[in-house]
Amino acid sequence: MADSTNTASTSSTTFLAFILGAVVLALGIFAYLYFGGDVPAQDEPDITIELPDLPRDNG
Repeated sequence: MADSTNTASTSSTTFLAFILGAVVLALGIFAYLYFGGDVPAQDEPDITIELPDLPRDNG
């Protein structure tokens, strides 16, 4: 058996890189929120309702 491959090492390195990437991403999001980055709120429409002045009935 001269053809031995090192698949366990490659698999563990890929998994470790995936976990490290997820940790870096989570820390980046946490730092953004912690150090003053606000999640943008939805824009609220400016709605004004103006009713016409109706003559009052004095009766």
